[in-house]
Amino acid sequence: MGVKLAEKAEIGIGAYAGDICPECGKVHVPNAKTIAAFEEGEAILRGEIPSAVFIDPRQYQAREELKAALKKAL
Repeated sequence: MGVKLAEKAEIGIGAYAGDICPECGKVHVPNAKTIAAFEEGEAILRGEIPSAVFIDPRQYQAREELKAALKKAL
């Protein structure tokens, strides 16, 4: 069987009902921890949760400036 886009199955929980594997044909339903991670990722994409902070240390001349920027970001 060739690789195809997984089809949504009619079992499971909401949008994460499970996917039919194009290789084995079985339905794989994610567990609660995985579903929570999916939902957190979607909330980050929507801007409801701030994503990780990135500070480029090369833009600071002194260590104190970098420390102040990190404290402000967190």
